[in-house]
Amino acid sequence: MMIPGSLQMIGLRVFAKCSKFVLFNFVVSYNDHDTTSTTSDVVAYLQTQQRIASLEKMVAALTTENAAQATDIASLTTENAAQATEIAALGTRIAQLEIALPTPPPNTLSDMIGKSS
Repeated sequence: MMIPGSLQMIGLRVFAKCSKFVLFNFVVSYNDHDTTSTTSDVVAYLQTQQRIASLEKMVAALTTENAAQATDIASLTTENAAQATEIAALGTRIAQLEIALPTPPPNTLSDMIGKSS
């Protein structure tokens, strides 16, 4: 059977008197700019395009997730820097308080015990 290259669609009327359908694969060859291709080439190309589209979606999702994680890390870094500043200020304040503490008086009880022996 010859199928013209200009055929875009087969109407349902073609199958009006059919009582039984048999599934089969057939290869259609076409010549496009001196390159002969078959339906299997087209199917392989379309499957590849679908895989590429799927991978692009996955990459976009991962990029979005990575951007969110980078934002979280930046936030944590800022928070850690603020906490480090607070800790340093507390350390300075503790050092000032230790200097301000008076020297404890000598232990008079132990002095008395030591002198009586």
